[in-house]
Amino acid sequence: TMNSPTKVLEPGIFPNVAEDEYFSWPAVSNSRLGPLLKSPAHCKWAMDNPKEPTEAMRLGSAVDTLVFDPTRFIDKFGVSRQCEAMTQKRTRCSKNGTRRISATKIWPEGDAPDGISEELVQWFCSTHADPMLESSYDLITVLSQEASDTAYEMAKSVVEHPGASVLLDACEETQLSLVWKEGGLLCKGRLDGLSRELKTIIDLKTCQDASPEAFSRKIADLGYHRQAAMYMRGCSFHGIEVQNYVIIAVESEPPYVVALYTLTE
Repeated sequence: TMNSPTKVLEPGIFPNVAEDEYFSWPAVSNSRLGPLLKSPAHCKWAMDNPKEPTEAMRLGSAVDTLVFDPTRFIDKFGVSRQCEAMTQKRTRCSKNGTRRISATKIWPEGDAPDGISEELVQWFCSTHADPMLESSYDLITVLSQEASDTAYEMAKSVVEHPGASVLLDACEETQLSLVWKEGGLLCKGRLDGLSRELKTIIDLKTCQDASPEAFSRKIADLGYHRQAAMYMRGCSFHGIEVQNYVIIAVESEPPYVVALYTLTE
């Protein structure tokens, strides 16, 4: 195990790497192989035109964090509130904020006006966010209150599921990034959870329908079987014995049903 690569990306096992940094690594991933199956042109276009995260992707990332790294949730996500700025009509802006800043970044420690808590955070919309403070705004994913509530309910359903809770408790490592070589190509993968004792990779997936019929189609359509094969090969490259790849599927609507699916070699 080693720290995150700083300059040249080389094979290794990297814990505690931020998602943004992992996504920036120039290596082959399962998400790259999907467009490549259509044509190299599709793959090149996808690389040159990265998509903004969808609402479903933001929700999935929030649930992932709540299940595998809950102490960092408040640092990575924020529930948008009304913009704090006043308009020219001297009324408060009615837009939701898209930028969050803490009081300690506005006033140095101990210099905040009376009555202003150093834990206070303020929100500003894109119109009223101060460009001079751009580097001071929190680097977070903004969620609506509804999305935040849904993420908490989904995470609660996962950790309280009898089978999923056993698997999660067995994980010695979570959010583990791997880099390995296939021939002359560098490949990468990010494991939600790894249980060396159970020889199992854990992968949490959000979905609309976790039934066997619907989720088997999702596995094929989104290439989860290909992802499982890649991650198992990555573990093998680093001498980590893995025999099973277990997907914890959780539905994104009440009653937030959880189902487990095992993909083997």
